[in-house]
Amino acid sequence: MPKSIRSKILLLTFLTLVPAITLIISLNFTQRQRAIKVKTEQLQQLASQVAAENEQIFEGARQLLITLSVAPEIRQPACGRYLARLLNQYQRYGNFGVANTQGNVICSARPLTGSVNLADRYFFQQTKTSGNFTIGEYVISRTTGQASLNFGYPLANNQGVVYATLSLDWLNQFLTHLELDPAINVKMADQNGMTLAQYPEKTILTGRKIEAGQNLANLTVVVSQSEASILTSAQQDFNRAIVLTLIIAAASVFAGSLIGNSLIAKIVDKFKEADRLKQDFIALVSHQLRTPLTAIKWFNQILLSGSPGPLNSRQKRLLTDTRLSVKRMTGLVITLLDIAKLESGRLPLKLTSAPVEPLIRAAVKDTARLFKTKKISFIVKAKNLPRLVYDRKLFH
Repeated sequence: MPKSIRSKILLLTFLTLVPAITLIISLNFTQRQRAIKVKTEQLQQLASQVAAENEQIFEGARQLLITLSVAPEIRQPACGRYLARLLNQYQRYGNFGVANTQGNVICSARPLTGSVNLADRYFFQQTKTSGNFTIGEYVISRTTGQASLNFGYPLANNQGVVYATLSLDWLNQFLTHLELDPAINVKMADQNGMTLAQYPEKTILTGRKIEAGQNLANLTVVVSQSEASILTSAQQDFNRAIVLTLIIAAASVFAGSLIGNSLIAKIVDKFKEADRLKQDFIALVSHQLRTPLTAIKWFNQILLSGSPGPLNSRQKRLLTDTRLSVKRMTGLVITLLDIAKLESGRLPLKLTSAPVEPLIRAAVKDTARLFKTKKISFIVKAKNLPRLVYDRKLFH
């Protein structure tokens, strides 16, 4: 009888175990497919981000060269010093320069060790032929010695070409800002397949990998991640489920609690993933807002410098107001990022004990212009307020 009961228990356990394992395998397969699908979409989104950033950089270069082409400073003997100051301001570029109609570089932001001729460069030939803004091919710069991309724009009356050299360092700076998963690999290659830039540097993915690509001007960006790293979480879940199922078969008394804990853990993981996606979306939106604001700031500084032409007092006042508005908007974008980090617990607070009255007055003073346009007046009556422990920047 005990033997018969034992056999029935074993049979019942087996009958329970088979559908449970089948279900686990099916769920794991679905989870793996979903993980690959989600990761593919994320990699494609990242490739699109790099492409969008690249397009914005190209448009910024075009606007900058148009402005430089009419700047009187580049026609002066000391134009190198002017371009050097400009290079220090726009640090993502490798060089600025001016070449005459024969291709000889007559002015450069970086000191020249000898004579440099650009007549055989694609961007120089195309600029002279088309008489318009031209994007060259990625080459090794004769001035900086780095892999770079040249932009050209003709000077007035076809007197030569003003050019800018863009280093591929912008890719690392952009990707570092995004705080990517270390397992993600981003590579930029030219038309011949030669790797020009890679993030992280000297990373080789082994085994099967998931890729997403985007074609840019004269190059291709490929974002990839090994399938093993993508499915690590799914594999871990699968292993845990098998162990839990075996424990259930051996000790059914604890089955309910073990399965319940496993399901709760999965639900929590999904909520964490949803929160992470929200934080990534806020970061992406904030970055896309900050890029055009930076461009507006650059153009404003160029106009205020008087390079394009003299300004009257009213124009200067309007440009100054614009600069202040851009500064406030940039501050709002940074605040949005800080709030997102604060919600996720990633923003360290710099708490200090200080009186709050000066900060209140400073905030009212900063917004006085806005309230004045709305015909709103503020009267601050703050006396003998207690000291508070707070983060001054966030409080402001």
